Amino acid sequence: MCFVGCWAISTETRCKFPGAPAHSTVSFSNETLITGAIATYTCERGFELLGPARRVCESTGEWLPEGIPFCGG
Repeated sequence: MCFVGCWAISTETRCKFPGAPAHSTVSFSNETLITGAIATYTCERGFELLGPARRVCESTGEWLPEGIPFCGG
């Protein structure tokens, strides 16, 4: 049994929320954002996606490619 100050030990690396530009929706292949999860960006109607449409959670805890895409109108 675990009380205050206990953490679960996991071998899976998790990425933080990768961010989402204004006028966009981001969906994930894995809601826990573990290594290998894919973030897919789509823009609202009338806006064009500039930058990567997909980013992958790497084992380093970083999203690649770097940089959040932008939805331009």
